[in-house]
Amino acid sequence: MTRLTLAVGLPGAGKSTWFARQGIKPVSRDTINELLTGYPHDQSAQDEVTALLIQVVGARLSRGMDTYVDATNTVARARRRFVAVAELHRVPIRALLFDTLGETCLARNEQRTVGKVPEAAMLRIMTMFERPTLAEGFDEILIAEQSGYRPQTFQLDNMESSISTTS
Repeated sequence: MTRLTLAVGLPGAGKSTWFARQGIKPVSRDTINELLTGYPHDQSAQDEVTALLIQVVGARLSRGMDTYVDATNTVARARRRFVAVAELHRVPIRALLFDTLGETCLARNEQRTVGKVPEAAMLRIMTMFERPTLAEGFDEILIAEQSGYRPQTFQLDNMESSISTTS
């Protein structure tokens, strides 16, 4: 079954590293940015990069290809476009949450030699971060782990329940 999986996590949360370790080749915002501007972290063409990213995701879904998106997607507003594309192509969409501590992301970002996000921007992104919810239109929310992923869970009347609308 074709589906769309959207990474959600702060810069430095380990999204690109996770995809590489899983052997997954995602549609990457940085790759499209590099194709368009010559540099993967150039922020001068974000509207064009977003439009191309959505177009590539839609084209892959229309071809019946499972599609993973490697981008921060830290606010619901940014994720809405992907939910709409999934709905248009009638495929399930799931959020893959990289639930990495902010301090860890800041430390990893500081160690970067290329693509370092300014600390003020990192702090702003951390402050604005919104965890994905099913109410946004996701069919499932998963938590990324080193060896794969697991369903997000929550406590309800001392019973652990999986957050998912699919079985």
